[in-house]
This record gives sequence, C-alpha cells and structure tokens, in this order.
Amino acid sequence: MKKLVTTQPELDQAIADGITDLIIDAPRGAYLEIRHDGLLRLWGSSRAVLRGSSRAVLRESSRAVLWGSSSAVLWGSSSAVLWGSSSAVLRGSSSAELRESSSAELRESSSAELRESSSAELRGSSRAELRESSRAELRESSSAELRESSSAVLRGSSRAVLRGSSRAELRESSRAELRESSSAVLRESSSAELWESSSAELWESSSAELRESSRAVLRESSRAVLRGSSRAELRESSRAELGRWTVVHVWSQQVTVSGDGHVIDMTAVDLADVDTWRAYTGADRPADASRDHLIVGHVSSQDHPGRLDRDGKITIGCFRGDVAKLRKLVTGDQWPSDAGSQSRVKYRPRILAFADLCDEQMAAWAEAQK
Repeated sequence: MKKLVTTQPELDQAIADGITDLIIDAPRGAYLEIRHDGLLRLWGSSRAVLRGSSRAVLRESSRAVLWGSSSAVLWGSSSAVLWGSSSAVLRGSSSAELRESSSAELRESSSAELRESSSAELRGSSRAELRESSRAELRESSSAELRESSSAVLRGSSRAVLRGSSRAELRESSRAELRESSSAVLRESSSAELWESSSAELWESSSAELRESSRAVLRESSRAVLRGSSRAELRESSRAELGRWTVVHVWSQQVTVSGDGHVIDMTAVDLADVDTWRAYTGADRPADASRDHLIVGHVSSQDHPGRLDRDGKITIGCFRGDVAKLRKLVTGDQWPSDAGSQSRVKYRPRILAFADLCDEQMAAWAEAQK
C-alpha cells in the first residue's frame, strides 16, 4: 500500500514505520531529506534529498539531490544532481548532473552533465557533457561533448566533440570532432575531423580530415585528407590526399599519396637501430632536470612512445612500472605485445636504451633536489 507524505515529519515517521512504497509530494520548491538504507519510490513530481547511502527510484518527473554514496534509478523525465560518489541509473529521457566522482548509467535518450572526475556509461542515444577530467563510455549511437581533459570510449556509431585536451578511443564506426589539442585513437572504420593542433592515430580503415595544425598517424588501411598546415605519418597501406602546405612522412612502400603537399620518404630509415632512433627522437640530448616528465617516441616493438614521470613510473603502451620492471620484462621472453623471438631481438636494444635514458633523467632530477 502506498502512503502519501508531504512534510519531513511525515516522511521520517513513514520510514520509521518501515514503509518504503511512498508517494512523496512536498510543496512546490521544497525538498524532503531522505536518510534510509532501504529502497524508496518517488512518484508524481516528488522532490527529495538523499543522504547517507540512501536509495530511491524516481518516476514521472521526480527530482532528487544525492549525497554521500546514495543511489537512484530514474524513469520518465526524472532528474537528479549527484554529489560525493553517488550513483544513478537513468532511463526514459531522465537527466542528471554528476559531481565529485559520482557515476551514472544512462539509457533511452537520457542526458547528463559530468564534472569533477565523474563517470558515466551511455546507451540508447543518450548524451552527455563531460568536464573536469570526467570520463564516459558511449554505446548505441550515444553522443557526448568532452571538455577540460575528459576522456571517453565510443562504440556502436556513437559520436563526440572533444575540446580542451580531451581524449577518446573510437570503435565501431563512431565519429568525433577534435578541437583544442584533443586526441583520439580510431578503430573499426571510425572517423574524425581534427582542428586546432589535435592529434589522432587511425587503424582498421578509419578515416580523418585534418585541418589547421592537426596531426595523425595512419596505419593499416586508414585514410586521411590533410588541409591547412596539418601533417601525418603514413604506414602500411594507408593513403592520404594532401593540400598544398601539408606534410607527410611515408614509412611504407604500400602507401598511396595524392595532392600537392610535401612528401618525405622515410622507408630507408631503420628506427630499430639505436643510434638512428636516438637521432630521430632526440634521445641523444642530455637529461634536463627542469622538465616534469620525459617522453620519447618509437620505444616499443609497436612504436608506442615511452613516458617517465618524476615518481619513476614508466608508461609504454599497456606497460606500467619502473626501470627495474621494464628491464626485467624486456630481457625475458614474454612481452605484452606477444612479439616473436625475431622482434624481441630486433627491438630489445632500443627499449633498453630508453631504460638507460630513464636512469639518466632520474639521476638529473635527484641531483637538482640536492
């Protein structure tokens, strides 16, 4: 049996009596506060504040503010503001604003605004705006706008606009527009338009249009159109159409290039040779104690760059660890890339040279602290 409550005392008494199937209908503009570990149902145009791990189901244009690890399921144009690691599942055109590491799952044309490292999974034409290092996974034609170093994984023909150094991984024919130094990895026939110094890595028949000072690395059968002063690295069977002031570095004889841009033939350059690699990447320069991190290109057998942070942590592709861990891995026979014995022999000197470079950089940072 449902019980109607309109005031905070009535709600508190109903909870004390163990009633969880409530119709909460507070006066217009007022929010009731819920502190209860059981499940409550809000109907009509109810409004509530949930605290202390409370849980609620909101229907029919209900609204809630969630605090302190509270959770909610929203239906039928309901809305919520989530704080303090709260979580929500949104359905049927519901909407939410997420803050302070909150999380949400959006379905059926729901929408959300994410801030302060919040996260969301979007399905069924849902949409989101991400800010302040928030992150999202988009599926089933969902859409998102990413700002302020946010990140997203897009699947199933999803689409995104990236701004402010945001980053994304696109799969399954997803599409993105990248601006303001954003970056993306495109796979499975995804596509992107790059502006304003954005960058992309394209795989598996993906495509891109590069403008202004954007850049890209094209692999497998990917393709790109370059305009403005954009530039690209072409590998394997990729192809590009070049504008007059664009530049491409060609690393494979199977590449196809058309247009009026500048082509630099790199097919004779062997970056597996350590001396050549050092000269090409700048790894032959002395360690610089003033920089916050060390980044060197073409380190792994798959040409992933290597990054060293001041805390001694190294990142190369999927590898995470310190110099000792890297050396132990590289001198062994089990690499994350499943590289065969010939590849291990070929690229081991280059990776060990990067490890030596990391030792030199760590020593420079340590000396500067004295």
